[in-house]
Amino acid sequence: LPAAAAAGVHWYIIEHDQPRDPAKVIQTGADYLREHLTVSHPARAQR
Repeated sequence: LPAAAAAGVHWYIIEHDQPRDPAKVIQTGADYLREHLTVSHPARAQR
């Protein structure tokens, strides 16, 4: 995941086919990504 973040990936997708509790899967995936993607993003250039 750090290499993907360093490469500028903007979207990460958590997939789980036929989960028993979809909301729990979403929360678990979001928590995992939040914990493992602690890369600071550079400021956007003004247009």
